[in-house]
This record gives sequence, structure tokens and C-alpha cells, in this order.
Amino acid sequence: MTTWSATGQLESVSPSTEIISTRSESSAPPMSISRLRVVSNETDIAEKSASVGGGASVSAHALYPHLFDSDTGDGQAIALLNQAAEDAVRALESHDQADLVDIQTRFTQIAAAAARAHALTVFNENFGSVVSFIRRATLMTPAADISRSALNQLIVALKRLLHEPMIDLDDATDIIDDLMADGWEGAYRAADDLLAALIAEQNEQDEPVAVRET
Repeated sequence: MTTWSATGQLESVSPSTEIISTRSESSAPPMSISRLRVVSNETDIAEKSASVGGGASVSAHALYPHLFDSDTGDGQAIALLNQAAEDAVRALESHDQADLVDIQTRFTQIAAAAARAHALTVFNENFGSVVSFIRRATLMTPAADISRSALNQLIVALKRLLHEPMIDLDDATDIIDDLMADGWEGAYRAADDLLAALIAEQNEQDEPVAVRET
């Protein structure tokens, strides 16, 4: 399994202040159990290396520029996933310090970001299915039950989504399988109840989405 340092650098993409909702929350369970082909990458979180003719390396920005436009729903989804990845790294740091309160707070923030991002992932249903699983898993998993290995795997999953926004079904299923193998559970009914309460509270506050600077 690839692990990520808790001090890894994250690139933040600022979303616009208004979220453009384009679909309702839904999730499909994993299609099969297979092993994750983890992609190790030393670049910033919002970049992906890909081989094109002659072995040249290009970034996800170059491959999919529309997905990084903060004026679009696609770009806002990527920004929200960047924010979730930052929180996952902070949760790993807090795990090393045995700070269960901060870990649980980070899980709540990841779930909220994933929920809002999922509504904007119409550009790729496979991407959206992983985002939905992460939302449910971080809502349902108590901080006291999580392992360092599971937190590392969550970071790997979020970074891979940001490296490969046009991920295919097989790879999306692999990511979910590996999260489950590391202890993340995506139970549905209770997670939906928690999410409904969380979103209702956010709507009452009526605050614009902002990517936190670290």
C-alpha cells in the first residue's frame, strides 16, 4: 500500500462563492472486489502525470482544463475535493497526536465537502460514486475506531480522484474496495440521516463555500 506523509503539500483551488447543484445525492455499492492499483505521485494534489506520445508527462490541468475552472460546477467539485484532501491530511496529523476530537471534526468536514461535491460530479459518474462512498464512510466511522493505515488509504483515494478526474469504472471500484479493506464502511441509511441533519444546519447558516487556507 502506498502511504502519504502527513506533511505533504496540497494545492488549493478556490471555488466561486456559489455552488451550482446539478444533481441529487445518490450512491451505488461497489460492483466487485478487486485490488487497488495505487498510483504513486510526487506532484501537487491537483495534478496528474500521464503518458502521451513519446512518454511526455502532462498535468490534469492540461488534460481537462474545464475541470479546474472555478466558475463552473466541475471546478467547484475539484476545489471541494481538494479541501477534503487537506482535512484528511490534518486528520492523519491528529491521529499521530491522539487527538480524537479533531479527527472527528475533520471527518465531518470531509463528509460535508464530499456531499456538496457529489452534486457537481455529473462530468463522471465513476468519480461521483467514489465521492459518495467517502461521504458515507467519513460520516459513519468513529474517530476512535480508525487506524493510521485507513487514514493513509483515504488520502490515497482523494489524491487519486484529483489526479484522475476521468477515472473509469474498474478503477473507481478498486478504490472503494481498498477503502473497505482498510476498515471504511459505507453503510447507507444512518449516513443519510446524519447527512440530512448536517446539510440542514449548513443551509440555515447560508454561508458561501470557501476553501480554507493552511
